[in-house]
Amino acid sequence: MKTIDRYGQPLFVIGNPVEHTISPPIHNRAFQVAELPHRYFALQVEAGELGRLVDLLIDLDSPGVNVTLPHKESICSVISNKSSEVKRLGAANTVYRRRGELRLANTDVYGFSKLAAPWEEEARRGGVLLLGAGGAARACLLAFEQMGCEKVTIYDEVKKKAARMEEEFRELQIDVIDKPELDKGGFEARVVVNATPVGLEEGEPSVLPEKVIEPDMVGIDLIYNRRTKFLELFEAKGCPNCGGLDMLVYQAARSWELWTDRQPPVEAMFEAAREAVGT
Repeated sequence: MKTIDRYGQPLFVIGNPVEHTISPPIHNRAFQVAELPHRYFALQVEAGELGRLVDLLIDLDSPGVNVTLPHKESICSVISNKSSEVKRLGAANTVYRRRGELRLANTDVYGFSKLAAPWEEEARRGGVLLLGAGGAARACLLAFEQMGCEKVTIYDEVKKKAARMEEEFRELQIDVIDKPELDKGGFEARVVVNATPVGLEEGEPSVLPEKVIEPDMVGIDLIYNRRTKFLELFEAKGCPNCGGLDMLVYQAARSWELWTDRQPPVEAMFEAAREAVGT
């Protein structure tokens, strides 16, 4: 314990798998720039080990952790103090301390809002096509709701998942479409978001067919470690497009702020993220 005290309390990103994460270099750069003694590590946590993790955080007096797949929903069953966004989404990506208690937050909503901010007006007035209905898509949907978007179309290969989102986000005008409707362009949208994992592997095709991309559309892919085929199709049409690196860094910065109660060194975090992905 003396060694931990000397170097500051440890923080973690937990998931399974977690080897691919670039969160440690992002956060460790921020701690270095801020001259804080903390260190941030990746920790593989198996299903059923979250209770032991909470005990570990208490024993180490850790400021908190980031939570990634597959634990974003199950962490909500072991920590009772939740932000309004966590209650709404049923998913958290950050554990932090307040007055000695562990609490849950979802900074993915904030991260996506920052990513999509340049096209907020297009999303509000021209509509959104959201590809995917998992946890990341739910965070995007809540961000669009907060932006005041008027219309969102959702496509997921498991249509029941998209239909559940329609039930849960009644404040939005949501249409759920199937694959034939997607392929023929049966939707109205200026902003298209890929919140599916398609594209994580090199060479994977775009979920969205090239023929339905219009010149006035914006393409946003939450995948951050490569230029996906999805983004390449938008670029070929001359459309604005971006990957998910900004979302990753901004959600990390918000988590860092919750842990430290300080303003995060965002530019340093961006530098570390770009170095980690080789851009």
